[in-house]
Amino acid sequence: MRTASRQGQVAAIVVARDAGENARRRLGSTLREARTFECATMEELGAAVGRGRVVVVAVTDSGLAQRAVDGLEECRSEYAARVQA
Repeated sequence: MRTASRQGQVAAIVVARDAGENARRRLGSTLREARTFECATMEELGAAVGRGRVVVVAVTDSGLAQRAVDGLEECRSEYAARVQA
């Protein structure tokens, strides 16, 4: 992820909502350079990419990133509507 970030190839970043502060601090500027979303637990995020517990996923394909962003924004809107109801 660091190499892709340095090369400007990261289109979106998904961070597990239960990621620790140390992990977030280590990601530092990478989280500020790309569109970042916080969702799912480390276990759920890992399952989504076929691994164990995963703290962060960097998406480098711009088309996939846009579809993921659209889906995450839709989920966020639906969640906000349920919370306000």
